[in-house]
Amino acid sequence: MELPELTVSAICSGYRPTWLDSVRDRDALHSVAEQYRRMLLAVLLQILERYERTADYHMIDTKLDILTGEDFSADDPLRGRDVVYSWIQGRGLEALAGHGRWIAASAGLDDSSREVLLRRIQRMLREVMEKMEQIRGCNGGRLTFMMRINGRPLWIDDEGRIREDGDISTSAANYSDLFYAKGLAAAAAYLSDRGRLESAELMLNRAFADIAAGQFVSDQQPMDVKNPVRPVAGRNPQGPWMITIGAAELLLRLTHQPRYAEMGLRCIGHILHHHVKSREQGPACCQQWEMWEFVDDAGLPFFENGILRSDPGHATEFAGLSLKFLRTCRELGIRVTGEEQMADALRGVLRQNFANGFSSSGKGICKAFDLASRRAINTDMPWWSLPETIRAAMEAREVAGPDEKDGLAEIARLCSNAFMEYFVRPDRGLMANQTINAAGEPIATIPAT
Repeated sequence: MELPELTVSAICSGYRPTWLDSVRDRDALHSVAEQYRRMLLAVLLQILERYERTADYHMIDTKLDILTGEDFSADDPLRGRDVVYSWIQGRGLEALAGHGRWIAASAGLDDSSREVLLRRIQRMLREVMEKMEQIRGCNGGRLTFMMRINGRPLWIDDEGRIREDGDISTSAANYSDLFYAKGLAAAAAYLSDRGRLESAELMLNRAFADIAAGQFVSDQQPMDVKNPVRPVAGRNPQGPWMITIGAAELLLRLTHQPRYAEMGLRCIGHILHHHVKSREQGPACCQQWEMWEFVDDAGLPFFENGILRSDPGHATEFAGLSLKFLRTCRELGIRVTGEEQMADALRGVLRQNFANGFSSSGKGICKAFDLASRRAINTDMPWWSLPETIRAAMEAREVAGPDEKDGLAEIARLCSNAFMEYFVRPDRGLMANQTINAAGEPIATIPAT
């Protein structure tokens, strides 16, 4: 990727959305890869620029309305800059570290541009990490979904009002702990900060102990009436187990410690046993390899008003995270008993749940599918499930037999075409619409954060 100028406008001017008609068209595949490289670089530059425009904010700033192209107002109770989302900061730290490694190895950048970019990434990583550690210190080492910039926890009550109270220092582990532990580990390793890496390990190990003991609690706050997230007694999600797979893979890759191999394999096994229809077990309404979101306290599928809820994007994400984990084990020489059978099951999970969720119009993957009635119950389509499914399909292709490879590449092709056509916004510096509706129109719905 030869760039005349390292600016968002120059990068975007060379962007040409590329749709694949065939997975065997090599020239088109190279063109798609080029457009994704431009996309990654343009969005990275904007994240850096948004960070650097305010000297003392020290938070990853995503307070941008993709629909209008304008920043949300400072006094917006959910989207203002004084409201910090721990998930975004954790995921952002991990992404910045990953982009730093990518930039260091990227062709098409001259040495001077590469060096400047890397310095900017390192500074941002260091400052955001330090700010988040200060906030965590104010809360006994803990975080939650929404917080003030000073670390004060925020909650949305049953009437939709913002509450600002509560002590989270002794509460059970939550999603913010998982996302931030992963981000802190990635940032600390990238910056060679051994002390912070050890802090991330402690945070992850504590969170997993609560997950394994059935004490994990969801801290996600309701942003979308069609996406119920408040905890329900006796309804246990697969989410914490799945997110831990990604965290375990990262820590295994960074530390080579066997306990992270054991942690990841336990999580994969738990979801395959309790949340996935196999030949031997699962409700009669389900087809093989379908995955449901919740189980009851006995570990059985959780039906709510006759609905067995599935999130097809979560299912494909689970397959991708798990296949990546197995690849890391292979690369480190860690023997996994039953690996071939596990990989077969994960490819099945990917194929079946993609088939359930991908819209017949080819626009994206629906947010929720009822496995009992065999229909989509939330036809909104968030952006994130498409790249997650592309990753899963390409990981699956690496461990598939010759007769499966083209079918898996076809899944990636369909997702890439949908992402390029309905989500990527050249008028927004190649950022993506957060959510579209069934007609393919961008909407203001927040699928998570």
